[in-house]
Amino acid sequence: NSFFWNRPTILYDFFVAFFNITILYTLVIAFRHAILTQDPIRKKQIFFFALASLIGFLGGTTSYLPTFGIYIYPYFNSSIVLFTIIITYTIIKHRLFNIKIIAVQLVTTGLWVFILIRLIFAQNTREFFTETILFIISLFFGVYLIQAVFREVRQRERIEKLVSELQNLNLTLHQKVAEQTVEIRHSYEAEKKARMELEKLNDAKDQFIMITQHHLRTPVTSLSWGLDELLKGAYGKIAAEAREAIKEMKSSTSRLIRLVDDFLNITAIKVGTSILNLSTESLKPSIEDILAELRGDIAKMRLTVTCPMDDAHWPEVRIDHSKVRESLFVVIENAVRYNREGGTIDICTAHDDKFFELTVANTGIGITREESGKIGSALFYRGDYARKAYPIGMGIGLSVVKAIIKAHHGTFSIESGGTGEGAKVTVRLPRNH
Repeated sequence: NSFFWNRPTILYDFFVAFFNITILYTLVIAFRHAILTQDPIRKKQIFFFALASLIGFLGGTTSYLPTFGIYIYPYFNSSIVLFTIIITYTIIKHRLFNIKIIAVQLVTTGLWVFILIRLIFAQNTREFFTETILFIISLFFGVYLIQAVFREVRQRERIEKLVSELQNLNLTLHQKVAEQTVEIRHSYEAEKKARMELEKLNDAKDQFIMITQHHLRTPVTSLSWGLDELLKGAYGKIAAEAREAIKEMKSSTSRLIRLVDDFLNITAIKVGTSILNLSTESLKPSIEDILAELRGDIAKMRLTVTCPMDDAHWPEVRIDHSKVRESLFVVIENAVRYNREGGTIDICTAHDDKFFELTVANTGIGITREESGKIGSALFYRGDYARKAYPIGMGIGLSVVKAIIKAHHGTFSIESGGTGEGAKVTVRLPRNH
């Protein structure tokens, strides 16, 4: 054959089998790692190494084929050149081996060889001894230098690996944040849509309540008008007992009309359909009318009412007169209704260039701290002692007051020292709404 004068022994066959199996196994492992690794640089290193090994292996097979009777001129042995080129490209471009380590090893090894040659060809004992010392020193420092370079390279590789992991972690965090942001945005949109639907339903409910209340007020007003006509004798003379019964019905009808008006006021202001009919005037006439209207109840309870009647205490305020008068009527009526017999009611005012403040303090049943936070903030809420003192009340009066004062951009508050300590209501209105 082309390479052996005689046929090699059977051991050569085992060598060829071992060589092929080893090369194939190496290629399988290399390509498998190239596919599985997540590091892009490592993937390229393994891929080019496996490719160079495969080319070199395929070319090298032509060296032993003639041994088995297959005569092919070994042109493909030149593939070893491609192997060298690919490996060199991988080392330089993709850092297959660290150039710094190789350079240090080559320089150190060259120094050792140079000193060793000088040692071998030493001319005398003194030169031999000198070169020996030099060789030992260079050997020691060369090994130390190579180890230092190895440590530096390993440390740098660990840092690069850590940086790569941090970059991957950062990318993962960005992806997670982006996913969570999308989920939050979807949740927000769903919540916003649900809230808008609820607001539409709530508006529809309020509109329905307003329409119902208007329809309810019409027959009640007709009933009140009919009772007035009966009392005037429009349908004939009525007995004294019947007249008293009609008066009671008239009183109940009036309370029902006031209750319907309260509901209308609350719903209208809530829906935003209530338009304030603003005018600039003093509240003094309204207070005088309210006290005159409640004169009978005040006398019945033997209450003492103090109220400044000097015009200086009652500056002009820009308000919806009828609505504010209704609010003040509720406040003063409560001060009378929930007072103790023989108690007092103190009405005070204060003002400056921007605000007018009215306080109504009474010496009545008072309210607890827990109840003071609820009264006026929820419809149909009344304190325990208030329900005992006046069982037929609905607990919506102060809610109406709060809604009307809020519509004027004012404030409403109620204070009490506790049960039996009376209460003080403060209404604060801007003078120029």
